[in-house]
Amino acid sequence: MNDGLEDSEAPRDIEAVRASVLRKLLDLRGMARRCREPICRRARRCLGRDFRCLRDYPPRPVSEEEAARRRAFINRAIKRRLAELEP
Repeated sequence: MNDGLEDSEAPRDIEAVRASVLRKLLDLRGMARRCREPICRRARRCLGRDFRCLRDYPPRPVSEEEAARRRAFINRAIKRRLAELEP
């Protein structure tokens, strides 16, 4: 399956990609509003170097059963989306 990326366009630094995705997720969750870093609150998005808002407000623990349920939901959503994209 061709995702439209050429080999030269592939991300070179996986840590930079990971950090970018994590920042976007934190933004979606609204973590910057309660972050202790002034720059995050001022910009209303995660801009701290060390993801302090994630460290100060860790996600709540999830049971193994709930984690399995969430993984199954995501897998079904991905399969459904792939089926929509196939010609």
